[in-house]
Amino acid sequence: MQINFDLKPFLGAMKEIPEAVKRELRKEMKQQGVEIQTLARNVHRHQTLTNSLNNSIEERFDNETLTETVGFNPGVSVIGKPGKKVNYGKYVHEGHGKWKPDRFLYEAIQKREPLIVAALESAVKRGIEASGV
Repeated sequence: MQINFDLKPFLGAMKEIPEAVKRELRKEMKQQGVEIQTLARNVHRHQTLTNSLNNSIEERFDNETLTETVGFNPGVSVIGKPGKKVNYGKYVHEGHGKWKPDRFLYEAIQKREPLIVAALESAVKRGIEASGV
């Protein structure tokens, strides 16, 4: 008796897993970055008259490194001491002078952390399923 296993389909699927998983992770990481950005814009305690603080919170994704970044746009600035321009979001987030720190970005990340973990786990599962394994 002889048993033969054709591994070609399996090996082909294994080659597909990393790309399918990367594809799903890219989509999910980008989405989670947008969610953090939106939440950070909603949890800061400062009244928004000019929308400068909201505009200072940016989200960007690097496809090559698979890195999602939510941070402060250096192009949105205010006049600080002594007359120098400073990054407005960072200025409010860290606090300066009379300004007490408003750690709204950290707060947004902490609130979303369990959801982010679950979403990334789901993305990996979708990627594996998409590969046909």
